[in-house]
Parts: sequence; structure tokens; C-alpha cells
Amino acid sequence: MIGGKVIGEGVDGCVLANSMWPCESGSHGVPDAKSTHYVSKVVSVNDEESENLKMAARLLGHGLSSKYLAGIHGECKPANSFKPPSSKDKGVLEDVLHDMKARPKTGQACDVIQRKINKKIPLYKSSKVMFISKYDNTVSGWANVISNEKQSFVAVNVKVENAIPTFLEVLQKLYQNDSEQLIHIDLHTGNIFVRYAPLEFGIADFGRCVFRRNGEDPSETFYGKFLLEYITRYQMYCQYSQTPLEVRLLNYCYKKKYDNLEPDILVKGWATDPEVMTNENGFSDFIAFNRYSMITHLLTRILFISMVETIQAICKKIRLHEKNAKLLYNNMTDKERKVVEFILTRYSIIAPINTILQELILVYDKKHVLGSKLARFLEKAMLMPYDQEGSSLVPVLTTAQGSDLRVLWSIC
Repeated sequence: MIGGKVIGEGVDGCVLANSMWPCESGSHGVPDAKSTHYVSKVVSVNDEESENLKMAARLLGHGLSSKYLAGIHGECKPANSFKPPSSKDKGVLEDVLHDMKARPKTGQACDVIQRKINKKIPLYKSSKVMFISKYDNTVSGWANVISNEKQSFVAVNVKVENAIPTFLEVLQKLYQNDSEQLIHIDLHTGNIFVRYAPLEFGIADFGRCVFRRNGEDPSETFYGKFLLEYITRYQMYCQYSQTPLEVRLLNYCYKKKYDNLEPDILVKGWATDPEVMTNENGFSDFIAFNRYSMITHLLTRILFISMVETIQAICKKIRLHEKNAKLLYNNMTDKERKVVEFILTRYSIIAPINTILQELILVYDKKHVLGSKLARFLEKAMLMPYDQEGSSLVPVLTTAQGSDLRVLWSIC
């Protein structure tokens, strides 16, 4: 997160810094617009990120959240001509508006803000500004740095290996909790941040999450949101390194309507699908690189066959209840619910490790990276649940969800 004014954007928000988007006059409890310790993110007033961040902070506790979350430090209504800023920020707003109008169009969130400015639509009715902790870089930006500086793989790998155990602790705490579980399902290389000296990884942009809380119906916020808002709407079976293997298979099964195929035909169909194969040519993703060897092994495992059969059963029920999360949830079996739980927890473990590995593959020789401890951990984390003895899937998945993956890391 370095640069000036507009420094990043996504589908959900437009990020500005040096200076930040100022608040309307009279706002309290927010950083100074010229502060260099934060970035401002303009989002929809309905954006859920601030609440998700607060939940993440509760789950991690102050010690971990202060270091490993890009935390929120206040919100306000954005100043513009309809709601002017304080007199000290008048020049800041002029600079921000000038930069917004001059930026090239990208088809993402800043374009929406730019159109409203041009059409003189009041921002305060539809948008809010969040102030978020600044960090040194994203994983993708860090990869550019180590590439430009020609840092050796050996030196970088040592730093990465030292950083991973604490990062795993942080990731696990988000879902290994009795009262609340929060799953970040968009942990791509732009949403994992890096701090230097020592190297540390953290989590940013909680705009796309699912969650459960004791006493609340999980059909909408957890099962339904994931299955009906993501699996049914997006193509997730290739291109996205933040997507675990089981999610790719679930999405592929649903999109291709392969609910009634034999499990091995479904899995092999995904592995040899032209879209997946074409994508592999320009996408350095561990799962894509290793899909043939992994599925060859997994298709010999009874528990994996049971997983694929359950995925197909879930797809059938999604088709029956595509418009009603409550009905979908009520008609799912305990086994199907457990499979969805497990698949979602893999987002918190497989996704960030895979995306870090992906960036290293772009910088260094693929053989070196794929022979690293990071790659061994990723492979074991994906395969180990299915290598257990027995034919009952639910207790195995429950054990995997509750295990401490730092132990697995230590033996890789």
C-alpha cells in the first residue's frame, strides 16, 4: 500500500491514501485525512466488511488482531460538494476529486464513484468511508519487490518458513471457535498483506466472508450465502488460486450439471476440462499444476469418493432450492452440512498458502518452489484427511477441522 491518492480497488471498494478521502464536516473518531498510517476505502453503505473485521478482531484477540489484521479505525460519510469537509480538508477533497476524475477506467469500484462525481450524485446517500491500517505491501507487491531486487530463493524461503506458523495460528482462530466462526473466502494475493523486518503475513479486505454465531440461524449467513451467492453465481473451478480443490469440484459439478455422473468421471472431467487446461498455461497454481497426481491418488481413497458423492448430493439440493436458503439448509443432511463446513474451513488454510506459493512460482524456478516445505505442507493438508482409515467421512472431517495445522507444518 504505497503511492498516492487512488492506490487500489476491487469490485467492492475504492482505496485512497496520501491523502485519504476526507469525511464530511463534523465527523468524529476518524483519522486525519493526511495521516500516513491509514488508507481510506470508499464502499457501499451496505458493505459488510466493517462488521466482519470487528468479528475477526474478537476471534483473534487484541494481540493477534493488532498485528495480523488490516483493522478498521473509524467510519464516516464521504465529503463532496453536497456534504463539504471541514475547512482544513477543503484542499484535500479538491485533490482527491481531481485524481478520481483523471484516473483511467477499470470497470471496478472506483468507476462507480467517478460516475457519481461526474453526474453530481450525492455520495453520502450510498457510500461510506472506512479507515484501515496501512501495511507494507500485498503478497503480489512483495513478490515484485523480491523479483526486482533479485533476492535469492533460499533467503526468501527461510523468511517465509519462519512466518508461516503464526500465520496458521491466525487463520485457524477464525474458524476454531465455539461461539463464532468467520470464513474469508477471497484470500487472493491482493488480500494477504506483508510486513517486513521480520517478514509477516496478515489478512486484509474482509468484504467477502461467511459467518456463524451462536443463537443465529446459519442458513443465510453461512450455508446459503456460500452455496447460493457464490457456488451458483461464479465460475470458481479454475483461475482462482484462493479456491480449494473441493470448492472447484463443487462449483464444476454445479455449473456442468454433473450431479449424476460417477465420481471418478466427474473428477477426471474437471482435471481434463479445456477451460482448466487452458487456464493452467498462464496461471501458476499449485492445485492446477498437481491436479493429475492428486486426483490419481485421491480416487483410490474411499473417503474422497464419499466426499465427491456428497458434493453431488449438495448440488442436487441447490438446484431444488436455488431461491430459498432456509429450505436448502433444512433439507441438507448432517453429512452434507459437515461437508460444507469442512470445505469452507479449507479456505482459511489452503487458500492463503496456495496464493503465497503462486507468487513465489512466478518469481523463482518452479522446481525449487514446488520442492519447498510450503508445497509439502499444502499437499499434505489437502490429502491427509482422505488418507485416514475407515469409510465414515463425518468424524474424519470433524477431526481435521479441529486439528492444529502448525503440528502438520512442523513435520513437513
